Amino acid sequence: MEGVGSYIDQALVGGILSGVLLLVAMGWLLFAQNALWRVHLRAVSEPCFRALSTEYGLVLLPVGFRAQIGLEGRIYNQDVVIMLKGGTQGVQVELNVSEDQTTRKSTVSWASLQSGLLDWVFHELNPPEE
Repeated sequence: MEGVGSYIDQALVGGILSGVLLLVAMGWLLFAQNALWRVHLRAVSEPCFRALSTEYGLVLLPVGFRAQIGLEGRIYNQDVVIMLKGGTQGVQVELNVSEDQTTRKSTVSWASLQSGLLDWVFHELNPPEE
């Protein structure tokens, strides 16, 4: 007959292993979900991002493990970062504009923009009057 110590040890080890297994499974599911979001974001933003990169020289940011893609560069002497982020609220577009040590940040939903991303970006940048 086994003692109480061996039962506690076996239950403890089984609990720890099941917890580790759950963490690994959640990590893989999160990675797969973010990869699917990146594919979707790339598909919906491709025409706008292509126009911005060819006309203004913005470059695509490296893709990490998050559910986002983005462009960065300079437009009208302002540092610009445009990020498309996927999540529970759908696709969000974030525009960060840096000029003279200040940063403005604007966020809207992709559904409200549809194909008007370029117009929104230039409206937010407020190009200088010439």
